[in-house]
Amino acid sequence: MEEDSSNDWTKDFRPNATNFIQPPEFISPAVQLSQQSTPLDILRLFFTETTLQRICIETNRYVHQQTNNLSTFRNWAQLHEDELWRFFAVKIMMGIIKKPSYRDYWRQDPKLETPFFRTVMSRFRFEAITRGLHFSNNEEIIFGSKDRFFKLGSFMEVLFRDFRRVVGPGEFLTLDESILLFKGRLGIKQYNPKKRARFGIKLFFLLDAATKYVLRVLPYQGKATKIGKYLFQYILLQYFGTINIYFFFRK
Repeated sequence: MEEDSSNDWTKDFRPNATNFIQPPEFISPAVQLSQQSTPLDILRLFFTETTLQRICIETNRYVHQQTNNLSTFRNWAQLHEDELWRFFAVKIMMGIIKKPSYRDYWRQDPKLETPFFRTVMSRFRFEAITRGLHFSNNEEIIFGSKDRFFKLGSFMEVLFRDFRRVVGPGEFLTLDESILLFKGRLGIKQYNPKKRARFGIKLFFLLDAATKYVLRVLPYQGKATKIGKYLFQYILLQYFGTINIYFFFRK
């Protein structure tokens, strides 16, 4: 990273920046997509087979580590990728179809039932996967870390890597912030009365300005978030690895 803090700023000054080369297509040529591609095809670009395998391995490992909690995972069957996809489908549909309790999704009362859920997965299996879902090995975690997302392991970094692999961003990027709604107990929960979701987790987004495609996400964790003096500088470095920064000061 280079910084130019010259205080000789005139209207004729032009930074010595490399000309931007526009990618021929926004979607990377290496990505196999067409007009016939389904939403699932697109989702698989980010939740790859390797990522799903890792989630299944860590979830099964966690369940077997729970030797003192056998009643919770009684008759546990190994979790595989196809079943994990069905679990995600149920979670997505729960966000679309709202019910007072998650148990209501499996009710068989003709006035309340939604047959989709019980045909995809039983309630007991859904509960077991929810309790056991893991992204990293507990035996390798350094507890006491200031990183509140340490139990996600490398999952987020792998996801961001795939975000970048799929597209070639345009010349103009933008930085935005949002609050992910969460009303439970959480040490990093933020409050902003001006946001639609007033309580939740603050997230900083790096986006392609033309398409609004998310390139990178930075969860805000208070003082534990090592963003340095300039947020934009930190998140750009996270995405590009190296950048040139120019600072201009008017006399």
